[in-house]
Amino acid sequence: MALILYKRASTLDELEQIRELQLNNSSQNISSEEKLKEGFVTVQHTAAFLEQMNTACAHIIAKEGKKVVGFTLVMLSNFRNEIQVLIPMFERIDAL
Repeated sequence: MALILYKRASTLDELEQIRELQLNNSSQNISSEEKLKEGFVTVQHTAAFLEQMNTACAHIIAKEGKKVVGFTLVMLSNFRNEIQVLIPMFERIDAL
């Protein structure tokens, strides 16, 4: 098993690999069993939007060799209105 490196996303290739992981793990592309066991991704961002978000606050990725195998994204509040399905999350955060 290869070593996993955790780092900030810094290249367009890494952002494209995040997009690929989002698509592969989206609700419509995995089984009901996997959704319950592992969870799923709700939103698939464009590469341009991932780059905007990454510039504002770098994404953290897990890499095995040259391959991105995991990620976490920070969506700052100034992006709150960009993705309709996430607006209720921001509203809930505001209420808390």
